[in-house]
Amino acid sequence: YPLDEKIGSGGMGVVYRASHAMLRRPTAVKLLEPSGKRDEEDLRRFEREVQLTARLTHPNTVAIYDYGRTPDGVFYYAMEYVDGQDCEAILRERGRLPPTEVLAVARQVVAE
Repeated sequence: YPLDEKIGSGGMGVVYRASHAMLRRPTAVKLLEPSGKRDEEDLRRFEREVQLTARLTHPNTVAIYDYGRTPDGVFYYAMEYVDGQDCEAILRERGRLPPTEVLAVARQVVAE
């Protein structure tokens, strides 16, 4: 998975826009940031995160493509790349959304 650019980060990991080397499809890769403070619990949480995400089958969730460890020991998982803005960016740009728009998003979140 050649990494193109960093697109986000959180408490445990960094997400990059990447591509699948053989399939040539856009991919997002989350890496567990190496840290001297990482312990077995962090690894279990990261693994649990990818396993639970992989079990989701809703059309509004991403598909997991792969999970593993790089040759130098960094844990990662590869998932479907979805282009677009996240909720935080939309709210920053537009401010409070009209109730009809909020309801439309909420319906998608809770749909079966």
